[in-house]
Amino acid sequence: SGIETPICYDDGSMEVHNSSKVTDFVWADKAAEEAKHVLEHVGLSYSSFSKILVKGTGSREFLEHVTTAIVPKKQSKIPGDMPCRLTYATTPKGYVCTEFTLCRENDEGTSWYLVGSRDHHHMDVTWLRDQARNANADVVIEDMSTEI
Repeated sequence: SGIETPICYDDGSMEVHNSSKVTDFVWADKAAEEAKHVLEHVGLSYSSFSKILVKGTGSREFLEHVTTAIVPKKQSKIPGDMPCRLTYATTPKGYVCTEFTLCRENDEGTSWYLVGSRDHHHMDVTWLRDQARNANADVVIEDMSTEI
């Protein structure tokens, strides 16, 4: 997606990393210092993913209609385990619009948590709402990206 996330922030004391060596982790000590600081003080974080809820009695059928996923119908045999699937949202002609990780939120299969691209979440939410309206689906689409 082109989103870059720094491993750590250099204060100028680090050696230049030899990017040709996969095992040359000169940043490990600096990353450990930062982790310790965050645990003991404060840190800043952001999510590089969108978070969308699709809820309603027709949510499973709706997601099967607008994505390529075989949406999990059965409850997991492990209590509390909710299955997830990587899926693609496609146009009626089969072109890929976006991708989501789709996670079942409840045993009834009436609430689904979708994780997608942070940079496209407005487009994704609008597209999902348009598809729900066009299909007259009994679903509510909630953009949770700024709340979670």
